[in-house]
Amino acid sequence: MMCHYCNKSHNPAVACPAYKIIQESRYVDLIRTRLRKIESWCNAYPLKVFPEPDLKKAREVLKEAGMTLDAISASNMRHVLKGIKDIVEGKV
Repeated sequence: MMCHYCNKSHNPAVACPAYKIIQESRYVDLIRTRLRKIESWCNAYPLKVFPEPDLKKAREVLKEAGMTLDAISASNMRHVLKGIKDIVEGKV
């Protein structure tokens, strides 16, 4: 079998250094693309638009409603981490 990467007679997926470099380069490009998506998501909630809340007041309000700030924070973190996982796995 003639390798179209280096014009030598071998199976490129097994023996061709050029093929391996190309595959690694594609993988690096894929990882960079996914990291850019994560970076974009990190910049989606600027403080100018979404200022930091008064957590003490929020805790009091939530307590009166029978909820905890810890439960809401944990829910938000699960959502964020699932989103990052989906990006890393190529689902988004």
